[in-house]
Amino acid sequence: MAIGKGRPGRFWGLMCVVLMLLPGVAQGQDDFPLRPFYPAVSVVDSETLLKIYPRAVIVDVRSEFEYEVARINKAVNAPIAHGRPLAVVERIRARDASSPLVFYCNDPACSRAFRVAQEAVNQGWENVYVYDAGVFAWIAAAPDKATLMGNSPASLERVISPALYRRHLLAYDEFERLSYEPGALVVDIRDIYHREREPRLRDVRNIPMESLLQAVTNRVWVERRLLIFDADGGQTRWLQYFLQANGYTDYYFLDGGVESLGRSAKTRLVDVGTSSVSFSQHNMLRLLKDRQIQELDRRLLLYVAARLRFDNYALLVRSETMIRLGVDEGALFEASDRLARSGWLLYTRVNGSLVYRVNPRLAWRGEMEGKVWMSRVHEFEKAVGR
Repeated sequence: MAIGKGRPGRFWGLMCVVLMLLPGVAQGQDDFPLRPFYPAVSVVDSETLLKIYPRAVIVDVRSEFEYEVARINKAVNAPIAHGRPLAVVERIRARDASSPLVFYCNDPACSRAFRVAQEAVNQGWENVYVYDAGVFAWIAAAPDKATLMGNSPASLERVISPALYRRHLLAYDEFERLSYEPGALVVDIRDIYHREREPRLRDVRNIPMESLLQAVTNRVWVERRLLIFDADGGQTRWLQYFLQANGYTDYYFLDGGVESLGRSAKTRLVDVGTSSVSFSQHNMLRLLKDRQIQELDRRLLLYVAARLRFDNYALLVRSETMIRLGVDEGALFEASDRLARSGWLLYTRVNGSLVYRVNPRLAWRGEMEGKVWMSRVHEFEKAVGR
């Protein structure tokens, strides 16, 4: 079958079985609901991708966490949430190359691959395609060219069904009741910039995903009941693979995550503390003398520093920031890139917002001393490769 838009290949029967295992994916005439919204983007099915696999450049636009759980072998991870995924692709493939450039994400209802592919087409990239059947369909079609939980060939038997996932979902009232029972451990796995509100529960532990996975794989809490919540249920689906693989059975997720609770009496604002922001005079002087840094960059950095919360993170609305600084989007991103290259901050894009993390040696909410500050310094320096 030629590369194109539409006709299912001979592997579709097997793919249907796998797609039925995925939550929220309906079967029938709307198996590929996103195609009409991206008419300029060509698609490939599993049979075609198998044929072009040896010469294709395959790009996984999902999060690093999802990529670690399940992926197409040889795929490059360029998370859309990190901003500018095409900058990653440009390092490994020329825009006018003849090799097929194939983007994919989870399933036919996942729009991330289409969004990046559309951007690539708009920018003049050639031979761009989307494999919209998704990663689990690929596991069914080509298990020898897929990885699931670190194992390749991937095994369909290890794909978690919606039924098993639903057995571990709890409505808020039951989730809250269990949180008061002896031995329960309540864990918030949201990204730090998503923690504006939290459930009204006691003794909630905020554990970053990397640390949580390390504890899970080391079976630290295998004897305890784990009550876990995220922003909207998207992360818990993938976390379940690690829990199941490491022998956890007594665990539950808050159905729909915190977003399902809204701004009701069941949630409260997260207390971020009242500490003021401290600045290093030495590093501020270095910043002023840095010839790579422009006046706009300095204004942006001060604007970000004045809004620091949560371990030196700042969440800014993109449109509002552009108005406050009097710049367009391009200039804002260029300034952010220059500051990132110089090691003063890290940033990423989340929908219409920008998430910044400032170098703790330059600015810090609180006193620049102690174990917490030094730990964040080491984390930041590791992230920027220093």
